[in-house]
Amino acid sequence: MSCLNYQKVWEVMSELEDKFNNITTITGLVKFIDEAVEKNNQDEIRSGVDALKSYMKVFISEYDTASKRAWNNTVVALKQHPHESDYSYEIKKPTYEEVEEFFTNVDEGVGVV
Repeated sequence: MSCLNYQKVWEVMSELEDKFNNITTITGLVKFIDEAVEKNNQDEIRSGVDALKSYMKVFISEYDTASKRAWNNTVVALKQHPHESDYSYEIKKPTYEEVEEFFTNVDEGVGVV
């Protein structure tokens, strides 16, 4: 049984994708600026750069919010309820003797390299 709600995960990941897809606006602004540079049109260059600077603040803020929301509703949710997750596992810490044996075997060409 999973601690994740499918609908919630779908919602937050979809929102994250939507916010990321806003990068197409950045691509359009860069194209606008590039064309202005080719025409040596200083007014359009300044206008494009100003627009890009303004948009980047909004884009980064929205993407940051969506990213944190997605992270909290997936990774953090799984960590808070690892016993409920189908994907939980525990990593066994090796003993000193096991580490020593591993490196001895590696030195002798027996261990996994």
